[in-house]
Amino acid sequence: MNKKAITILGAIFLLIVGTLGFLIFKRKSADTTTPPVSVTPAPTPFVTPEPTISTLPTPEPVLTPTPGGSNLVTATQLADDKVVSPVLFYQGNGIAYFNESAQLYQADLDSSSNTVTLTNKRELGVPSKPGITKVYWPSAGNNYVAEVGTGSNKLWSVYVSDKGAYVDLPPQITSFNWMPDGDLLLYLWTENGKSTLYVSPADLSSWQKVVDFWEADDEISIAPNGSTILFWRKDNTDSTNAIHLISPDGKLFRTVVKDGYNTGVLWSPDSQKFAFNRKTSSGLELWVANIATGELQNMSVVAGLDSVVWAPNSNALYASTEHPAGTIIRVDASTASQVSITLANNAVAKNLFTSVDGTNLFFKNTVDGGLYVVNVSQMTVGR
Repeated sequence: MNKKAITILGAIFLLIVGTLGFLIFKRKSADTTTPPVSVTPAPTPFVTPEPTISTLPTPEPVLTPTPGGSNLVTATQLADDKVVSPVLFYQGNGIAYFNESAQLYQADLDSSSNTVTLTNKRELGVPSKPGITKVYWPSAGNNYVAEVGTGSNKLWSVYVSDKGAYVDLPPQITSFNWMPDGDLLLYLWTENGKSTLYVSPADLSSWQKVVDFWEADDEISIAPNGSTILFWRKDNTDSTNAIHLISPDGKLFRTVVKDGYNTGVLWSPDSQKFAFNRKTSSGLELWVANIATGELQNMSVVAGLDSVVWAPNSNALYASTEHPAGTIIRVDASTASQVSITLANNAVAKNLFTSVDGTNLFFKNTVDGGLYVVNVSQMTVGR
């Protein structure tokens, strides 16, 4: 056999070996793809896809503030009841709330004139649960978690709308969040000094383990689109307290806020940012973190997250401050620039939420317990 034939055969052999090696490599790469976490018998995927542009809320109107300090505004009272955990309901067309007697009410929003009013108020027939102090509403569906009592006497019960009944959460559940569909509950099960993350249907009829956690005092918060879970410690006695990120399948972990003593998470509607509190000598400072860039921004506002709400377009936050009392500040999430109002009659706002278009801001007045509304166009530069 001459040298030319040997050379040709050698080239063919190398080509065959290279092709087989490439095919084997591609097959191994495909085999390492992690399947999405799922729950049986849950009908929806564990991770809800990020919303498209068409599903994002209508951008709120641009404010044209006038200079000269905070503006004194008299808010409009919508309900005489002493409300518990009021919330925007049914695509923004109504409001739901409990009263002090644990009765659940729903009313329609009428904004056909220059003022907002509640109409067609009716009681919804849910079983009695006396002593409700707070309600954890999902972003969709008719389930919710009712909190009864406070402190060490605090108990949680899930109202399962399909069954028309409450299901008490075991004391081993120490933190929870609704998944975006409102049918699945993500929770930490803490026992013998160890916490484990699970996901279950609302009635806890089955469960799926996600991942083990390191601490027994962790709190969790999942993004509105279900793509990311944040967690932090609630009883940490160290000088710093970090906020960490974990993927819903438990495979990705990283620290997103490292410095300072940080606590609490309030996700923006677009799931791209979150607000958190940093403890300082001045009180609970409001900060914003960007998930994609890692950028942290001090909002230069002292307010707890229970007095804060995001604007529908995720570009700003509204915060009710105690110093000075009765002031509501709108702060830009990127620049920290501020406009504000001061509520008349010594009103103090909690449980803030906005209309779908962002023009109206609703809140519970802690002075009399009533439900009120103000138009954000009344905000002015300064405090």
